[in-house]
Amino acid sequence: MDATFISIVAGRTFPIYHKWIENGLHYAEIRGTGFFINDKGYFLSVQHVFSDGYSTSKFLFGGIIPYNSCPFKDIEEIYSDASRDIYLGRVLNCSLQPIRFRNLKMNIGEDAFAIGYPNVSLTIGKDGNFEIANIKQTVIKTKIEKYRKIQPVNEPLYTGYSFNDNLLPGISGGPCFDSNGYVFGVAAMSFQKPNEQTGEIIKHGFGIDIFTIKDVIAKAFTS
Repeated sequence: MDATFISIVAGRTFPIYHKWIENGLHYAEIRGTGFFINDKGYFLSVQHVFSDGYSTSKFLFGGIIPYNSCPFKDIEEIYSDASRDIYLGRVLNCSLQPIRFRNLKMNIGEDAFAIGYPNVSLTIGKDGNFEIANIKQTVIKTKIEKYRKIQPVNEPLYTGYSFNDNLLPGISGGPCFDSNGYVFGVAAMSFQKPNEQTGEIIKHGFGIDIFTIKDVIAKAFTS
């Protein structure tokens, strides 16, 4: 794969910061990943990244690490679909070239990639400010294992692709793309499944397919 394609997708992918107060103490973490889909600041992620139960929670954009950082900005929710775990948000005054979407289904065994930011707890001061020095963007190379529908107990219905490798916590919401840099899905979860021959428990990653995503985007802009 041409490194240029990775840089194109990576240059539109960013960590989602989660900041909250509990019992008078400030906390912060990398909650997940998002990626910009147009030049007006709209981005995609997964809805569960923004579900936490803290009334004091704030979700923030602080730049595309390691390419650039910026003063923290609030994330605006445009539309969320909990039943399919898709989140459409916006960061004001962020102008980037649109990302390229794939229009065809992925093939079984085809090379696939996911980009995101593994979970880290952030050092935070008494004033509520935190350091971002230890944040790293991670690229996972894998292969398409199967096209499937999965619905864990009390969880959304996921339609898309399972991968031969599991996804690290924090990469949820990041883009999944092919060897030409076309995005075909959004990283959503990891799950366990026994090997049919050996019975060995194997972890797989899962990405929501682009057709589901496009349907949610269309509803968001017509609702």
